[in-house]
Amino acid sequence: MERLLRELVSGAAVNDVVQIHLEYERDFIAIDALERVNWVDLKVIPQLVSEEGRLINIAAFPYCFGFNTKLLKKEEAPKTWEDLLDPKWKGKFVIDSRPQCFLSLAGAWGPQKVLDYLKKLGQNSPVFTRGQTELANMMSAGQYMLSGSSMLQALVYVAQKGGPVAWNLPDPIPINTVDFAVLKKARHPNAAKVLLSWFGSKGYKMWDEINWGRSVPYGGTLLEKAARGKTLSFDPPYEVIPDRQKYEGEMIKALGVKK
Repeated sequence: MERLLRELVSGAAVNDVVQIHLEYERDFIAIDALERVNWVDLKVIPQLVSEEGRLINIAAFPYCFGFNTKLLKKEEAPKTWEDLLDPKWKGKFVIDSRPQCFLSLAGAWGPQKVLDYLKKLGQNSPVFTRGQTELANMMSAGQYMLSGSSMLQALVYVAQKGGPVAWNLPDPIPINTVDFAVLKKARHPNAAKVLLSWFGSKGYKMWDEINWGRSVPYGGTLLEKAARGKTLSFDPPYEVIPDRQKYEGEMIKALGVKK
């Protein structure tokens, strides 16, 4: 993202379509680098469009409670955020030391409620790890029984390979979006719009067949059906958390992660 910003400012040749990471959206909008497109006229479902047509979401990464089915029965596994605070789980579950899951949860709960919750969660002595793919594989191997911040797509992938893992979707469900944009300096802007409009009208459904843990929670996808009746919680806007780096540090401190 930093390199792309420098290239845009310097006038260097750039790609037509780019993924814009959430923490850099404000920077790209500030320099007016993203094309504003009427995606709805191009048959894109409205829920996938944000920032006045500048961004289009083609995939998503929801978080859940993952567990090894040989070590823990589904009916016994935590189903709510409060369940995870039960003393019976003390020292028996893992948490990704990167707090992205809980940053997304702040969209529904607000920043302070998340910090208050993490302080309680930290008192339950979670085991800290890093890397969702590794976490899911190690859970499948029996090293971990339970995770309180698993990325669904990693668990789905392991389950597709026959691994003994399952999950419960909490309420709210924290979700990271995968957002793309057409750059104003694109050399082939029309081709870029055709590609992204296909993703936003039909192509997003391909994740249901490849790995539905990456599906968007709209448009009749498997994720939309699994999440029915639950609140979807996306990363809060910058007006709510203007300094994300500082807030992530506060979350890590609240959890008790040792650097």
